[in-house]
Amino acid sequence: MKKFIFFSHNRKLYLFFTCTVLIGYSFIYLLITAAKTDFEPPHPSSTEELDFLDVDLLTLNQDAKFAFEKKSYKEAAKKYIEILHHKPSDIETLYNLASCYALLKKPELAARALNYALDAGLNDISGLLSDSVWVNVKDNPIFKSTFDKAKTYKEERGEPFYAECKVLIRGCLKRPDNYDSTKAYPLLILLHGYGSYAESYMSVRNRMSATNFFVAAPQGPYPQKLLEINSPSYSWFCPTKNKDLWNRADPMAIDYILNVIDEIKSHYKISGVYLLGHSQGGGLAYMTGINVPDKISGIICIGAGNPKDLLTPIALDKASKILPVFIGHGWNDPRVSFDQAQQAKYLLKDYQFNVTFKPFKGEHWLDNGNLIEAKRWIDEIEAKRGVSSSNEN
Repeated sequence: MKKFIFFSHNRKLYLFFTCTVLIGYSFIYLLITAAKTDFEPPHPSSTEELDFLDVDLLTLNQDAKFAFEKKSYKEAAKKYIEILHHKPSDIETLYNLASCYALLKKPELAARALNYALDAGLNDISGLLSDSVWVNVKDNPIFKSTFDKAKTYKEERGEPFYAECKVLIRGCLKRPDNYDSTKAYPLLILLHGYGSYAESYMSVRNRMSATNFFVAAPQGPYPQKLLEINSPSYSWFCPTKNKDLWNRADPMAIDYILNVIDEIKSHYKISGVYLLGHSQGGGLAYMTGINVPDKISGIICIGAGNPKDLLTPIALDKASKILPVFIGHGWNDPRVSFDQAQQAKYLLKDYQFNVTFKPFKGEHWLDNGNLIEAKRWIDEIEAKRGVSSSNEN
């Protein structure tokens, strides 16, 4: 009897020990399985985990601005929040979101979004303080606290000032195919659009079959920070609303392009010099070519606006008999309306400029067919200039 009791007791211990071991092994197996499921690297052919990078921030931002303009502030706020999921420290988006909340009469949310914008580095404090968008929330104590914070920042930072500073700015240069140092070649200078950079435009050389040209792309002197662009971003013009500063800075932009030309000419034989400007770069092409037509053989302005406010009647009259102009523009350009290009054409025609106007089916981009037409236009000018004009500039 004692033997049976002892055996039964041992059997219970054995069963308990066996079950414990089995449960332990099962638990470890589940952990390993879960780890493999949760953390195992994806198969080399799988790229789904990067799908979130496919978001089109440019379109999303345009949709948000369009909703804001329609006074659909709730819809605009929703889109700005979606943008912030991808770029949580974007100052412009934070400010725009705060504006939406203010117009929706949500002062606490407006204050929080605006506070984030200040912490992210918002520097246009004067613009913030004078913005009428805060009228519905300015008396709220929470919003007032954020507003007072902005006032403190303004007092601490003082007033901005601008001073001229000579610096060396890197650009890109590609020599002609089968380059012969005894011969002179046309020089095509590519002026990028607002928010772009020099290297991004060098593909134009092959796209317009300009392989028999020197092709140079200088870079805008003013760094910018744009929501939809992670790459370096630059502007040709001083980022200010002060017209007196524009009057000081614009001649410097022209001098910069002339320095680029002189630098390249100091190393190579150049026949004609042509400026191809896109968008904001087109504005600089107008300014440079029309103000110093004796230095430029022709300008190509694609996706650019009406340059009327950039030019004086004296400069237009002086350049009209000297400088040929090629204008290209997309019929459906959403950034710079087609009407702007037509107004530019009419302005130049009124001053008797030789204008070639080539619209294309498209939007705010450089169209390959349009670029090839521009290349033929340059070839025709070079043919008329002839060998005797190779050192004219």
